[in-house]
Amino acid sequence: MNIFFYIISSFLATAPLIAGILLKICPPKNINKLYGFRTKLSASSQEAWDYSQKICANSLLLYSIPELLLWGAVLALSVIYLRGYEWLLFVIGFVFAMLSVICVAAATHKKTRKYLSEINRENC
Repeated sequence: MNIFFYIISSFLATAPLIAGILLKICPPKNINKLYGFRTKLSASSQEAWDYSQKICANSLLLYSIPELLLWGAVLALSVIYLRGYEWLLFVIGFVFAMLSVICVAAATHKKTRKYLSEINRENC
């Protein structure tokens, strides 16, 4: 049993949760290129930036719950059935983390676009 794959794949699976907690606790205050949910839409104004960070943090926390439950099931099954194939656990953890991040990005972008269109409609 290679413990390295269990540690790395567990970190990959918990990365969206860790990112969500970090964004919730200390969201970026100003538009920057280093930290936060960075897209052209979110960086279009300070108001869009603030809203995007809040939505992204909430979405990361929300999407990480089912991802971690699924990850726990895969981890338990892998300990029983995947002896010698720990690298497969790494691949599964990576896929789960990427799917979670893609879902969060799509949801955040969609909600930010809707929010900005509502603001523009109110100002007109």
